[in-house]
Amino acid sequence: MRITFRGTLCLLLLCFVSFSARAQFDFPATGARSAAMGGATVGLDDFWSATDNIAGTAFLKHSSAGLSYQQNHFVKELPYLNIAGNLLIGKNGAALLHYTYHGTAQYNEQQTAGGYAMKVTPKLSLGITVNYLHSGCNDPHYDPQNHLTCALGVQYRPSERCIIGAKVFNPLFLKSGNELVTDHLPVVFNVGIGYQLTTNCIGTVEIEKNIYQKPMLRVGAEYRFLEMLYCRAGFTTQSNCYGLGLGIHHKHLHADIAAQMHPVLGLSPVLSVIFDK
Repeated sequence: MRITFRGTLCLLLLCFVSFSARAQFDFPATGARSAAMGGATVGLDDFWSATDNIAGTAFLKHSSAGLSYQQNHFVKELPYLNIAGNLLIGKNGAALLHYTYHGTAQYNEQQTAGGYAMKVTPKLSLGITVNYLHSGCNDPHYDPQNHLTCALGVQYRPSERCIIGAKVFNPLFLKSGNELVTDHLPVVFNVGIGYQLTTNCIGTVEIEKNIYQKPMLRVGAEYRFLEMLYCRAGFTTQSNCYGLGLGIHHKHLHADIAAQMHPVLGLSPVLSVIFDK
């Protein structure tokens, strides 16, 4: 396989970070809608709540399946592939499965998750996922890393126009390794709010805190044109990235595209497709 010079540099950086004492497993918020809105989706309920905040899955009206593909900075060696599906159970619950692949055969990180969300009251939902994380490469001297952890989510609706959401990844601060090398998964907290500003406009604000990094702010907005066309924009203080995107929702098909702009590395295109019934 031919690897570009830029791709080689990105892979070396990814490997350096991942081989350090802390296994980061840096999976961004999933889906083109989230990418366009700066990742500020913990206070929204949509299909990709399966990864962004499982509690939102309990408020979905249809069982669905979808995939999302992100090409970081147009470097073919740094793709994110996400596949997910959810199944509504009764009137108040939903089960889900989710898989993420990031990287290439040279180095990759994978996440497989299963979870359940339920409405405790008409305004409150809770959810939990069990996450299996794996990282590996084609170097025979590097032992693959495997981690088992969980994520918890909650959403509360004080009114029909407002959703308050929170999520914590790896709340037990789980680790793995031996006496010489210990890998710590990061504990990551997200709290945010989504608000229906007008009939056709939603605004979102979110704060994320990784215990190894400084807090970051995410801000996003979505405006609906006609009945099936959406435009979106967002910003995150992490590397000062901007996001823009469009969405088309027609009957059982949802198609979304987005682009994130990094001030140094450039564009990262994202495409998502969702089918519901």
